[in-house]
Formats: sequence, structure tokens, C-alpha cells
Amino acid sequence: MFLSKNDMYGLGKSFALTTLSEVGDKTFLVSAILAMRHSPVAVFWGCWVAMIIMSTLSSFMGAILPFLLCLLYTSPSPRD
Repeated sequence: MFLSKNDMYGLGKSFALTTLSEVGDKTFLVSAILAMRHSPVAVFWGCWVAMIIMSTLSSFMGAILPFLLCLLYTSPSPRD
């Protein structure tokens, strides 16, 4: 097996904590309401595509924004 018992314990604990923290999230609630009113498959794909787009945008903004802001505000942040 690739993961040790400690690794599996940490993985399970982080998965459970993330799942519990996301249950009350507004995005989860909106998705659940939309799935009740519309096709669950369409809602799933819409949410999945939105997540991919938002992850891509935030990655680009995290890479580009520090170079566009004044160095006074971004100098404490690590950059490659």
C-alpha cells in the first residue's frame, strides 16, 4: 500500500472536516435547491464547470496580481 496508517488517518480526518464544513456553505445550499427544481445532472455539470472556471481564474489572478500591485503591499508575500 502506498499510504501508511497515519497517512490514511490524516486523509480521512481532513476529508471529514472538509465535508462537514462545506455542508452549511451557501454554494452547497444553492446547488441542493437547484437540484430539487431542475435536472440534477444539469446542475452537477453547471456547478462543475463553474468550479473549473473559478479555480482557473483564481489561479491566474494569484499569479498575475502580485506583479500588478505596488511592491509596498506585496513585498511580504512570497513570489517565485
